[in-house]
Amino acid sequence: MSLPPDLYRAPPYKLAGTVHHIGHVDTTAIKALLDTKTEDEWQENALRQQQFKVHQYTRSLVLKWCANTGTDTPIETTAHWATFEPVLKPVLDLIQHEYKYQNPVIRKAMFARLQAGGVISDHMDGAVALRMVHRIHIPIVTNDKVHFFINDIDHKFNVGDVIEIDNTRYHSVKNEGDQDRIHLIVDYYHT
Repeated sequence: MSLPPDLYRAPPYKLAGTVHHIGHVDTTAIKALLDTKTEDEWQENALRQQQFKVHQYTRSLVLKWCANTGTDTPIETTAHWATFEPVLKPVLDLIQHEYKYQNPVIRKAMFARLQAGGVISDHMDGAVALRMVHRIHIPIVTNDKVHFFINDIDHKFNVGDVIEIDNTRYHSVKNEGDQDRIHLIVDYYHT
């Protein structure tokens, strides 16, 4: 397999700053569909929470997943992808418009729910499979008391913002609000 020349695009950081604002999308249809998901569905894939203690206060609704162990690990597509793909089209179109990849690949896609009062401890993503992708966050549910720190800078993201974060920098999240915070996370790359 021939790997793209920008595979190791993160020495020492991916972005010149901590975030790159891509645009904004209407998330109403995504939120409506997400509201139909049960607690059992949110808990059916706990791999992220089990492997990474920093995610212990989160739950994930996984759409696509691949291991962080290599650059060409197989991508698993769950049944949730087929359900959400039509309502994700505006998000994916906006991302593709930004990066203009000839052969785009979604290596991971998931909804990450951080419970009210929960914390994601300060960490950086060091695995090559996480350093090579564009790690894109789209808030679906948030509140004024969510603090998303990257290199100790508190970023406020609004519902519908499409933002690439530099996950090669230290980052953490505190949800001091009384409602769960839900982000769509997309790891975007190309072949």
